[in-house]
Amino acid sequence: MGCEKKILYIDDMELCHDKMRGLVYALNNNGHLIELYHRQTALSGIYRAKTKNIGKYCLAIVDINLDYNPELLIWEQTTEGLDVIEAIKKRKTELRLKKPFIWAVSFNDYREQSLMAGADRFFFKRDFFGERGLQSLDAFLKGNN
Repeated sequence: MGCEKKILYIDDMELCHDKMRGLVYALNNNGHLIELYHRQTALSGIYRAKTKNIGKYCLAIVDINLDYNPELLIWEQTTEGLDVIEAIKKRKTELRLKKPFIWAVSFNDYREQSLMAGADRFFFKRDFFGERGLQSLDAFLKGNN
C-alpha cells in the first residue's frame, strides 16, 4: 500500500500556513486528497514525532527557523527546525519506518545543515510556495502512492 496522503507541516508563521493551505487546495483540485496537519512550534513537532504515529504521514515539511524574529540577523536566528528533523529521523530509525519523507524549508540557506540533520530535500521558501513547490509536491504524491 502506498503512503497515505497526510502531510505534517511545522511552521510558526501564519502566512506560510496560509500559503501551504493554498498549495494543498491546488493539489486537491488536481485529484489528490491530502490531509494537512499543522504544528507551529518545535516542541509540538518533536512531541508529534515522539508520541504519535509519525509513520502515518507520507511527508513532514519543517521550517528551519521556528520562532523567526525579523529584527535579528541571519546568524542570530533560531534553527529549532533542525531539532524537529532530527527527532523525526530518530523516530523513523527506531521504528524502522521509511516514511515520512522529510523536507526542510527556510528563507535562508540551511541546505547542508538540513540534510545533515536528516532531511531528504531542502527548499527556499520563496521557491517552495510557488510553482516549484506545487510541482514537487505533485510529483512526490504521484510517486509515493
